[in-house]
Amino acid sequence: MLQQQFSRLAIVGRGEPAMRIVHAVRELGHCQAEPIRLIALHTEAERDAQFVRHADEAVCLAPGSVAVERALCTARADAAWGGSGLVAEPRDLADLCERLGIVFVGPDPATLRLTDAIAARQRYVSIAPSNGLSGARRLAVPIIADGHGTAWSVGVCDHSCERRGQTMLAESASPVLTADEERAIMDTAERLALDAGYLGAGAVEFLYDPEARRFYLVRVSAWPEHAVTEAVTGLDLVPASGSTPA
Repeated sequence: MLQQQFSRLAIVGRGEPAMRIVHAVRELGHCQAEPIRLIALHTEAERDAQFVRHADEAVCLAPGSVAVERALCTARADAAWGGSGLVAEPRDLADLCERLGIVFVGPDPATLRLTDAIAARQRYVSIAPSNGLSGARRLAVPIIADGHGTAWSVGVCDHSCERRGQTMLAESASPVLTADEERAIMDTAERLALDAGYLGAGAVEFLYDPEARRFYLVRVSAWPEHAVTEAVTGLDLVPASGSTPA
């Protein structure tokens, strides 16, 4: 949840998620006297990418391990958004922003660290997660938690159709779940987020064994499944949560 004002937002990401941020910021900025300036941080190969062309300014990332830090300083950014990708991992960018005194648009570092801690807990599942389940389905439950005792699950996204770790087809709701099972997995995701003190948007990911009809916790991601969830629910999760899909 953002509590600081900013005027220059660096986009540290690429592709469709970066364009979602561009559109969301522009939409929210219509009512502001001075709209937020968008600065796209990009590699040389991305110089003509759509998200770069639609930004107000652009800064090319130089080679080296401190490229993002240098680019943020060059851009005079007082805020930064980062999606998962090759430019900067969200946890690293969040920590960098905290060190530089820059607003990180998305889950704060403490929340991002929680995603690792939550995934290690097993009391919500009957056995340890396993990627070796024959015929298992991969399910994600998008959640939004306000940090004050309330969490909402917004459907179930089935992304079992994958190739080389990338989702090829996502469905909502899952075609293999009964209504009771769908409600159960959504309730579990909400309880887990509340028990851990999670804040912001995210996705709780499970493996589902259709033969045993059992769920196994895989991980918690700070980047919810947007497109299918939004199409089904009518929600726009980008301005609501300050995050973008992985």
